[in-house]
Amino acid sequence: MIDVDGSNQTRLTYHSTVVHDYYPQFSPDGSKIVFVSHLSGNNHEIYIMNIDGSNQARITYSHPWEILPDWSSDGSRIAFNSDRIYDGRTYVDIHVMNVDGSNQMRLTSGDAWNSSASWSPDGSKIAFESDRDGNHEIYLMDADGSNLERLTYNDFWDSSPSWSPDGANIVFDSDRDGFIEIFVMNADGSNQTRLTYSEAWDGWPSWSTASGMP
Repeated sequence: MIDVDGSNQTRLTYHSTVVHDYYPQFSPDGSKIVFVSHLSGNNHEIYIMNIDGSNQARITYSHPWEILPDWSSDGSRIAFNSDRIYDGRTYVDIHVMNVDGSNQMRLTSGDAWNSSASWSPDGSKIAFESDRDGNHEIYLMDADGSNLERLTYNDFWDSSPSWSPDGANIVFDSDRDGFIEIFVMNADGSNQTRLTYSEAWDGWPSWSTASGMP
């Protein structure tokens, strides 16, 4: 953890062997951090800790990869990616659970890649990326997995959605113009606008809660 100006860098996790800890995300109240680690071995599982690195606890126990955790706005639930086996086949799907790892529920299904869940600020919806229609597009669903809605329609790769703090917009990345750039759209998929013109890889956008800008 570091201050926003790059000062006061503080190490939060310590391991006696080579372990990758990644995808950290603050809880909405700023008291905890959820992250991914392969401390348990080859599995990549989700852990939670206090913001000073204390009380680290593993909250998923599955053989596949559990990655890309995202807090609900009230801090009670976490959406995440998992490539679990159902009916003898491996599926990449969005799951949700309580912050202690209980009540895990699969939200997406089908022969598709479903990834990068992002909760709406009011906790009622989840935006995510899926190739269920043959191409990676941005979709929307209710927090229980119902009422699926497709937001983007093109022949390119749209991914990594992130809601604005007021719930009015979704920022995402796309290679639709030949380079991976940042775009923003209304929450219903309208008014899609390109924000970056770097002709480079601009990906994984997120919003500043202070300014409302991506």
